[in-house]
Order: sequence, then C-alpha cells, then structure tokens
Amino acid sequence: MAHIRVVIRRCDNIVRAAAIACLLPVFSLAGTPYDITTDLVNNMPEEKTGAMASLRPGPVLAADMKVAGLLSDNRIPLESFRETAKAASDGYFLWPKPEDLSAKDAIPPLTGLTRLYRLALLDAAFRMSVNQPREAEKDLLAVAGLLGQLAHQGSGLLAKQMYLQLCFQRAYPLLELSVREKRASPVYLTELSLRLAAVENAQNGMESAFQDEKEFYGALFEKFRSQKLPLSTRLYVRFTSDTGFKDSVIASAKASLEEEARVYIDAVRTNSPEKIPAYREKTGKELKERAAARDRRGWWAVFMDAVRGGDENHKHMVQKAADKLLAAERPAYAELVPRYYVFMSHLRVLRAGLALNRYRRDRRRPPAGLEKLVPAYLAEVPADPYNNYQPLTYMKSGKCFTVYAFGPDKKSDKASAPFDWESYFKDASKNSGDIIFRN
Repeated sequence: MAHIRVVIRRCDNIVRAAAIACLLPVFSLAGTPYDITTDLVNNMPEEKTGAMASLRPGPVLAADMKVAGLLSDNRIPLESFRETAKAASDGYFLWPKPEDLSAKDAIPPLTGLTRLYRLALLDAAFRMSVNQPREAEKDLLAVAGLLGQLAHQGSGLLAKQMYLQLCFQRAYPLLELSVREKRASPVYLTELSLRLAAVENAQNGMESAFQDEKEFYGALFEKFRSQKLPLSTRLYVRFTSDTGFKDSVIASAKASLEEEARVYIDAVRTNSPEKIPAYREKTGKELKERAAARDRRGWWAVFMDAVRGGDENHKHMVQKAADKLLAAERPAYAELVPRYYVFMSHLRVLRAGLALNRYRRDRRRPPAGLEKLVPAYLAEVPADPYNNYQPLTYMKSGKCFTVYAFGPDKKSDKASAPFDWESYFKDASKNSGDIIFRN
C-alpha cells in the first residue's frame, strides 16, 4: 500500500502513467486469482503488451500475422481469463482483506493481471477485424466481468478505484464499438448490460475509498511511537508518568481524520474538487497557528499550570503530538475527483447507448425519451454529473439517436465535439467536448 501512496502523491505522474499502461507495477506481495493463468502467457514481452493492446480493429490488424500468431499461442490463457472473469465476488475475490491496514503488502502485484487484460482486449480487437464477432463478445464479456470484480473489491479501495477507471478507459473504445455493431447478439447486449450495471451499482462517490483512506491513516497512527516526538514532549511524558498520553494523541488525531473524510466525501458527492485543497490549506493554517500559540507560552505559564495540576500543559502536549501526525503529506485527492466523474460519465453514456440500442432492436425505433428505458432497460434515467445531475442529453432522428454527457468544462457542445479522455488525462486543461454515444 505504501507503494501506491508514492504514486498518488504525485498525481500528475499518475496521469502520465495512465497514458502508458493500465497501471504500472507499483504493488507488492502475492498475486490475484488470474496469476496462475498469467504464467501460461507465451511470447508476450512486457515492453510490447502496451503497444499491441492499443491496436484498433480494422484491415491492418486483420493482416498482422504476428498478432495472429501471438493470439494463437495464447488460446489457453485467454480461455482461462474468460472463465475466471465469470466468478462472482464476495468483496475479496481479487485479494483478501489485509490483517494490517497499513501494511505495505495490502494489495498484490497487478502486473500479470494487466498483461492478461491487454491480451483479452487485443484478442477482441482482432476478432472484430477478422469477422468473428461472437469470439470478440466473449472477450469483452470477460473484460466486463473483471471490471465488476474490481468494482466490488472491498480492500485497497483507492488504488482499486484508480485501476478500475484505467482499465475501463482502455476497454471503452471496444465496448462502444461492440454495442454499435449491428450484428451484436441479443444475448451479448443483455449480459453486457447486466455486467456494466453491476459496475455502476458498486460506485458510491468514492465514499468507501475515502473511508478506507481514513482507516489506513488511523492504522498508521495506531503505530505511533513516542520516540519520534520532540525531546520536550518525550521529557514531559517521562516526568509526568502520563500513561494515557499515547491514547489521547491517537484519539485527537483520529477525530480530525473523521472531519477530513467527511470533507473529501462531500467534495466528491457535490463534484466540487476545490473543496479538498481549500480544506487542506485551512488545516495547514490552523496547524501553524496552534504551533505559534504553543511557542508563545512562556516558561512561567507552563510552571504555574503544572502547579495547578497540568491540565493545560497536557492539552498542549497532546495537541502538539497529534498535529505532528496530522501534518503528514496526503495524496493529491482533488485530482482524483474529476477523473472519477469522467469515468462515471463514460460509464453512464455507454450504458444509456446500450439500453437505447436494445430498445430500438425490440421496438424498431428509438424511444421518445430516456424515461421510456425505465425499468425494462435501465433502473433509472442516467444523470449527468457535469450538468448539475440533469438527465443525459438525448436526441433522435428517425431510427438514429445520440446520447451524451457534458465534459469536465461543464458546457454543452451539442454533441459536435467529442471529449478526448486520453488528452485530458495528460493535461487537465483539455477538458472541452462532450462524451457522446451516437448510433
């Protein structure tokens, strides 16, 4: 877990890493249920997997004999990936709940899983290129199955959420293409609808992820060592024989963590990432002000309070130690909020496009409005987080339709300019365009 913290702290680097691969191998210790399959992968060196996985369906890919040979050599691991992706998750299918929440090995290495995932995407793209849509659908259902397992994973939640978003980003072009495909099988569309619904239903505005972060830092605080405190504080604890000092410090720090988690959760719920740096700035200012107030206390005030029982001295010493814990560097959480909503907007637009396509197949025309999709095709009308949670924008013309969400700039381009997810992950200022599904 500590390794992922290094990456998250440098959130600009996360975005750059996301553009290179689903996620770099920053985890440690044991593997996932997919790792046995990973050992069967043949002739797929790590340096080539990213480039191959980015190939798009078409005649160039269909004529690529190296890709055809690679996929032929890896039919067994691909079949195994498909089977493993069917498994339901109890919350700890991919990795178990760690006994120590602050342990470095809370999440296994995901390098092998990432290679298999890329292999499945490559196979899907190739099958589309050589007119084998049913085989491509099997791959994409397996991809959606893995996304569901990730969505329901109950530990390492912040890292899991990042990995889920990046995996979905990689799969999105193929999933969208498969849904628009006129020859897509009804069974595939129905099953994909269920699996994508499971992914969205597991989302709760990153609330669980931030609660998990609170538990992580709380576990770190539990490992608080008085030896790391300033000399003056250690001397105070020693000479006052304050046996409850550590518990007081931890209780004080955890109370602040509760407030911190509430602010972060509210920032995501209201799609207001600016609340997070504002809170961190306010907290930093308060820490400095309390430190200055403690420094202004003269030795006479300290002495007189000791004579009267030392309650004020105890309060200041506990505060000083707790503030030292709270001053620890935090990940750039604010950067994760817009990326979460970009992910959610794409997921909702894809699900809406899928539902509209199924409705049109069943009734030979698109519906008059998105509300007609409820409840047979969607549980509710999808909301657009970048348009004040209004319903996604829907237009139809004859048998054709367009559904879209606003981009992170919170402006409508009337579905005339597509949002570029990849560019946005590299440069957050490139936030214009709509997230569009047209069919």
